[in-house]
Amino acid sequence: MKWMMSVMTAVMMFVSMGAAHAADAPSCDAKTSPIANQQDANKRCPSICTTAGYDKWNGQWTNTPPSGAGPVCGCVVKSKDVKTTPIANQQDADKRCPSVCKGANNVWNGQWTNTPPSGAGPVCGCYQMKAADVKTSPIANQQDADKRCPSVCTTAKATWNGQWTNTPPAGGGPVCGCLTPSCG
Repeated sequence: MKWMMSVMTAVMMFVSMGAAHAADAPSCDAKTSPIANQQDANKRCPSICTTAGYDKWNGQWTNTPPSGAGPVCGCVVKSKDVKTTPIANQQDADKRCPSVCKGANNVWNGQWTNTPPSGAGPVCGCYQMKAADVKTSPIANQQDADKRCPSVCTTAKATWNGQWTNTPPAGGGPVCGCLTPSCG
């Protein structure tokens, strides 16, 4: 009986962590008709997200999003594989994949393999993102950017891509370079 409880606890922890990971993944809203309740969302949102070209449903929905777009299902953005050199182990992936993905304007999704089904060689799994400038106050130097830009981007529901400037080509003043979900 103790063994069974331990296994059940481990499974529950795994399922909970998996669900949290999906909710934390970059997401986009897919428009739909009004959703009656959670049961209706559970039935409709998975296919709404995949039909709209997203990876899967993230478990979120609302009839009144802040954007005013009307009823939406929250969808996880698609992942893509970005080539890299052979990965030795999880620690090596943890160290290298974030920068491999960021170099391609993406965010690492925690996945990697040396032998993908495509036969492309070693890859890091990356969420597809797009670059976006987020306005901020003047940035003194790289140290100042390192300190401020991550929170500037997080506030904008984005991830800092390591870039910044006080004089962007489009004008408008200082910006931090951020990566936002690539929503259709």
